[in-house]
Amino acid sequence: IASPKVVVAHALRWFEDAVVGEVAKKLAIPCKLLSHGSHPVPDTITARYEHGELARGLLMSSFASTNYLQSPHAKSAFSIYGGSMPNKAIKPVMWGYKTAVATFSDKKERIILHAGTYKIWRTRPWIYETSDEFVAGLIHLVEVIEKIPNTKLIIRIRTAPECSLETLKTLLPSGNHYEIKSTGNFLDDLTSADLLVSFSSTTIEEALQARKPVLLWGGSQRYHHLKAQTKPPVSSNRSAVYAPKSPEELPKM
Repeated sequence: IASPKVVVAHALRWFEDAVVGEVAKKLAIPCKLLSHGSHPVPDTITARYEHGELARGLLMSSFASTNYLQSPHAKSAFSIYGGSMPNKAIKPVMWGYKTAVATFSDKKERIILHAGTYKIWRTRPWIYETSDEFVAGLIHLVEVIEKIPNTKLIIRIRTAPECSLETLKTLLPSGNHYEIKSTGNFLDDLTSADLLVSFSSTTIEEALQARKPVLLWGGSQRYHHLKAQTKPPVSSNRSAVYAPKSPEELPKM
């Protein structure tokens, strides 16, 4: 029989995770919670409710002896939802803990990386894309990038029943300017990318940790995962995160 000295969890939300957390608390075993998700400050009252539900058992838990905060965004969100629970700010551990090596080359091809996480219709539809929105946003992106010279799009997809890899291939416009990937190392693609495109995903904060700019884009513009600049960048006014207001603004952004 194991006699644990400490419990380290990426979630204390459901099923076995919550059971282990409760037992650890009853036995006075220190329990450290490091969320595997991304927890920003909500931009609307609807997002505030959704993120509050998402934060329970992920960003913070009463079972945890310490709730670790892996980014400034998580720390700000914790102040809203976590209150006086024990917490500690740290550097990223569950994501962004590996450094994407900066590469400066004379490559002529620009690489745009799309990495998002859609959810099935019954799961948190406001702060995440649904599967049909995911596909609609990608169609716009593929069509726009086809018109930009010397630019390649890499689409990383985590397959799920509502939109399989095979289904996505049939739904997107044909072309040799993009590639769909479901295997391989995300960090390798992020290292080679000049820009990350996503709607709502931990990859957004991971890209920022790697000093890569982010474009917030999907099949809906109802929600912005982080505060974003909505005008195209100029030399005197640049940002780390951008967000078009409409499909018409996507080419410039």
